[in-house]
Amino acid sequence: MKTILYTTIIFLIAISSDAQYYDFVSLNVTYYESDNWTSVSNGEIWDDPEYEIPLPWEFNFYGKTIDKIYISEEGYGAELSTQPYDSPEPYSYITPFNADIIDRGLNGTEALSEIRYTTQVSADNELFIIEWWNVGFYNELEYGISESFISFQVIFNRNFNAISFSYGPSNIANPDLIYEELSGVAVCMLQDIDEDPTTPIGEAICLVGDANNPSLKMFNIDQDDPEFLVGDIPENKLYLFSVNDAVSTSDVILADEINLFPSPAVNIVHIESDILFSNFRITNSMGKLIHDDIIDAQRIDISSLSSGIYFVELFTEDGRKACKSIIKE
Repeated sequence: MKTILYTTIIFLIAISSDAQYYDFVSLNVTYYESDNWTSVSNGEIWDDPEYEIPLPWEFNFYGKTIDKIYISEEGYGAELSTQPYDSPEPYSYITPFNADIIDRGLNGTEALSEIRYTTQVSADNELFIIEWWNVGFYNELEYGISESFISFQVIFNRNFNAISFSYGPSNIANPDLIYEELSGVAVCMLQDIDEDPTTPIGEAICLVGDANNPSLKMFNIDQDDPEFLVGDIPENKLYLFSVNDAVSTSDVILADEINLFPSPAVNIVHIESDILFSNFRITNSMGKLIHDDIIDAQRIDISSLSSGIYFVELFTEDGRKACKSIIKE
């Protein structure tokens, strides 16, 4: 498929000042593996696939309640939408890896890649996982090459209404071909797309900067040019987007305006910023509230926390907010 998603981002996306906001954090998490997959591609040798995937429960994405998700034939092979591409209704988009992916067996007689899903249920969490397993790249195949591959997942978290992108084994042998001479892939969530570009629509959020530790950027077609990740996404990297209805996009402080150090930390985390924060909230990687308190001298005491990865939400007295992650040793 040769339709470029970032063209859609440039011409169709605007920012809504009261749009639903997603907190973001980049984590290092072991890639999830299962022996209980349900195949979507079902042995098909695919390029530009078009599939409907049922969700096991209703999920809220950008204010829409959905019970199914679609892989669009107009995408690059890994774009998920809340409506079929030819739907007259505006639809939201999830794009975890915006490169032109294909079944690695495309020029042969046997499928070598698979699109599949599974559900993981534990005592305090329910996950629905869609995986693109061992996929190749069209732009290599055009040159008779099939050296590169990647596996990645989109994970819907029912309990906390969060979405994660998880990245597994990969080999990006020819990045100039795969990324089309850009710095890396686009990783985005788009609130509303409409066939009519004059129709007012919602926000686009994309990850920018170093793929190992990116930051979230919101795009406005009147002011911003699109950006892309820089470099390959490492194996066992997870990008987590958790919904936050408490703040509007205008109240969000960008993560690169704050530094929390040290990380990993044992007892005290220091806040380095020109912004004065008054209080904080700490949640674990599953979204459970662990601790909230007043900030004293731009320091946070984490000595009582168990070892692990945590989200720290920082609040100013006038209601603005920032979100960062820390590691407790």
